Amino acid sequence: MYAEATYVPITRKEESLVSEGTVWRFDPMLAEDIARAGTFIPLSSILGKDINSAEMRAWLSNLGTPEKFGNDDRYYYDYKSKGIRLVFTRTRRLNIISLYSEGVDGYRQYKGNLPYGLSFQSSRKEIESILGTPNMSSEGVSGYQTSYHSKGIDISYNTKRSHDMNARMKIISIQTVP
Repeated sequence: MYAEATYVPITRKEESLVSEGTVWRFDPMLAEDIARAGTFIPLSSILGKDINSAEMRAWLSNLGTPEKFGNDDRYYYDYKSKGIRLVFTRTRRLNIISLYSEGVDGYRQYKGNLPYGLSFQSSRKEIESILGTPNMSSEGVSGYQTSYHSKGIDISYNTKRSHDMNARMKIISIQTVP
């Protein structure tokens, strides 16, 4: 009449909470995700936006209070604790977003997603396998830098040597593509 019961050995322990009306889940990254809520908008979608637009004001409000400075052509909003520098044109449009790795120029590391699936741990060799050969590169006092004009990306590396393919990215800047 009834099938004989089969016993399945327990191979892992799972804990859960049952609640009526609300679903709960254990997510150790949830608090960090909420803290980064302002970075969930794809960064490229806010490039070119006016600082007084509703979308920009909402995004900026999630970042906190910036350190502000500038000159006649540009002004800067630094969020060192978030690893972000924003560069606005004199017409108040967001022109460049620079994202920093840990400790560069006093910045904390940017915690959001980088363009093209890149990471600050990626080597220059890995980055070039994804982005291709840069349009322009230079060895400067602050380090080796590359530009990908058609992608609107500039990358600064933690080396001054152009032949160092193991160098790591220290700053990636996303800008409006002309």
